[in-house]
Parts: sequence; structure tokens; C-alpha cells
Amino acid sequence: MPDNQTIIDAVQAEIEADRDWLIGLTRDMVRIPSVNPKFEANAAINRSRSA
Repeated sequence: MPDNQTIIDAVQAEIEADRDWLIGLTRDMVRIPSVNPKFEANAAINRSRSA
């Protein structure tokens, strides 16, 4: 079984090989809007405020 450093080096090599693709994927995921119902002003979907 390989030691931890060997595994870390292998993972880092894979990340570096597809670095641009991973950056693009991360950017695409961050662009997807999400709704956090805890902080929405609309009381109908806000879990923290009373209606």
C-alpha cells in the first residue's frame, strides 16, 4: 500500500493535469444561484421568521 505522501502526490498530479477544466467546473458551479430560505425576506419561505 502506498504511503500518504505518494497518494497526495498522485492526486496533485491529476489536479494539475486537468487544472483548467477543474477551474471552469468550479466557476460554473459557483454561478448557479441558490436560495437560502433562512435569509429570504419572503416570510412564506423563510424558516426563521414567523408568518
